[in-house]
Amino acid sequence: MSIKTSNKTILELWILIDKILFHDKHPRDALKEDYQKYLEEKSAFIINLTEIRQLLGINENDTTYQTIEEMYDYIQDKIEIAKELATKFLQESENIKNIKKEITKVLSESTASDSKEEIASRVVNKYYKGNMLDYALLKEAFRDHIDKSIMGNWKFKLLFNTHKVMRENLLKYAEIS
Repeated sequence: MSIKTSNKTILELWILIDKILFHDKHPRDALKEDYQKYLEEKSAFIINLTEIRQLLGINENDTTYQTIEEMYDYIQDKIEIAKELATKFLQESENIKNIKKEITKVLSESTASDSKEEIASRVVNKYYKGNMLDYALLKEAFRDHIDKSIMGNWKFKLLFNTHKVMRENLLKYAEIS
């Protein structure tokens, strides 16, 4: 399968990922010597994401922007919606249980002098940003375009499992900053 996507879509994804992970900080300033590695991993993440979106049949955003500010407004709107959805998701009782288990696990494995509150904050932030990324990047697919036969497809499973691993790697860069 050849990957076909527009430069506009890649730019939107590029900016969206940076804004979710680093807010208004530039990743180069936040990551310093890790910046090049981050760029490589983000590029691979976007390629994988593009393949998932194509497999699911997600059409590219056909919005035409007159200015770069309009694109930033569009991206900011997507982020605000993703924040709301991620917040609701994290407030569900099953997800609260999973977060508590993760905090307990990290606390038991921790050798650092971080306080319980710092560890809990990092774990919650990781879940929050991870869900924001998924909602902002894939929400349309799972809401509008899901074809149950694709979910069982070996290629989809492989791409989505790769997506989860790559997402976790990107979230580690957000922790560094």
